[in-house]
Formats: sequence, C-alpha cells, structure tokens
Amino acid sequence: MIFDTKELKRAIRHRHRDTRAVIIEELRTACGFMNGSERYIDVWAIEPSASKGCLASSYEIKISRADFLRDLKQPLKQRGARLFSDQFWFVTPPGLLKAEEIPDWAGLLEPS
Repeated sequence: MIFDTKELKRAIRHRHRDTRAVIIEELRTACGFMNGSERYIDVWAIEPSASKGCLASSYEIKISRADFLRDLKQPLKQRGARLFSDQFWFVTPPGLLKAEEIPDWAGLLEPS
C-alpha cells in the first residue's frame, strides 16, 4: 500500500474509532502571524479516559525522511503540539524511520 498524508490521517482516525474522541486536523497552536505563530498540529485528538480525565494526542505526519530530519534541526517546531498534548506521535509509512531516531518525548506510529 502507498501511504500519503490522506491515508495516514485515515489511519489516525481509525486508531480512535472506538472512542468518543474529538479529532481536529490542522489545529493552529498560536494566534498572530509572526515568529513561528503559524504552526499547526497535523492531527490533534482528545478523548475521555477513565483514569486520566481526558487524554490529548498530537500527530505529526511525515511522508519523507528529509522532512523528519529537517524537523529534528528545529527543536521548537513541535513545542505547541507538545504543550497542548499528553502524547506526541510521528506518523509515517512503515520503515521510513528507525526507532532510535525518534526523540524520547515522542512515539512512532506506522500504519500497516
């Protein structure tokens, strides 16, 4: 299967299919138009959790290694997503990234 952004977003929605999650695509993390305020979370989900109240997850979709490697050089790029979330996930086609490349504050999801 060929994974594009649309397919990866579909996989994220499928992951939350049995919950009452609210899922928002392209959630802007700040207001204004300067100094990085135009950052977006690719997909953000918040769902009820019996033990934690609500659990918020940010999903950053990466289709290419080059895009992922560029992000690693900009550590503040995911700052807004991390501030608004309990969990942060990189979502990629299978085999695109190596587990050891993922920052310790993030997870890796590879839909099959």
